[in-house]
Amino acid sequence: MTEPDPTIAELAARVRRLEDEREVTNVLTRYGFAVDMGDVEATEALYTHDTDIDLGGDTRFTGSAGA
Repeated sequence: MTEPDPTIAELAARVRRLEDEREVTNVLTRYGFAVDMGDVEATEALYTHDTDIDLGGDTRFTGSAGA
């Protein structure tokens, strides 16, 4: 038995997921280059104002400048 053709909404959702995955990959790539180059401004630009990084113990970073 053949599968029914996907609807436009299903295809649009699949495209959105693929675009989201690509954007995550792009952010990770930019992060890697920024950190490797020691570019503090480029690294900071990848974080939002409400970033909250808790590494445990007393190590916590908040905000884009803190990250």
